Order: sequence, then structure tokens, then C-alpha cells
Amino acid sequence: MDALREYERKVIETLTKHVLPRAVLSAVTTSAPVTVEHTGAGYFLTVRHPGLPKGRMVCNNPILMGKSQGVETGFVVFLEDHQLTLECHAWGSEPVPGSYRDQDVEIVAT
Repeated sequence: MDALREYERKVIETLTKHVLPRAVLSAVTTSAPVTVEHTGAGYFLTVRHPGLPKGRMVCNNPILMGKSQGVETGFVVFLEDHQLTLECHAWGSEPVPGSYRDQDVEIVAT
């Protein structure tokens, strides 16, 4: 599996910096995803690491928007069972294409 994209690293770091130790955050953001599942409305990307929490946490603050080629996306990070799942979902009328991860995605806080 390919490594995380730079915008994915930025989103994960921003959304989890107050809940994950720096060493775990660094290890997770330099890891390759275990799975990437495209849903048609976006995708779920999952990374496993023993330092991630077992209990469920939802990280969605601050609100971040991705923009690329007329497609706007939102992001949520779920932590549970020593896994981190990044959800990237459509935030507008345009669906998230399967090639979105390979695009130049600008991240802005809203």
C-alpha cells in the first residue's frame, strides 16, 4: 500500500495533536495505510499502530476542508482498537473521485 499523502498527514496531525503523543503521531503519519476503501462519497483510510488508543475517540475539530479540482471534502479521524481511520467525505455537490488521493489537495480550516 502507498504511503500517506502530504494532505492526509496534515489532516491527521491537526485533528489528533491534542490526543496522541508526539511519537505515536509521528509513527502513524509515516506509516503506510493498511487499507483504503473508496465509498463513492469519499474514502476511509486505516493505519494500525500499538500506541493508538483502544477506546473510541472521534476527532473532528477544527473543521478542515480539502479542495482540489472543484471537489470539496471534509475529514474526520476515528481512533479505536489501536487503529486510526481517516474519513474523507464529499462536502458539496461533486463526488470524490477515486483519484482524489493522487491530486494536489489544499487543506483549509473553516
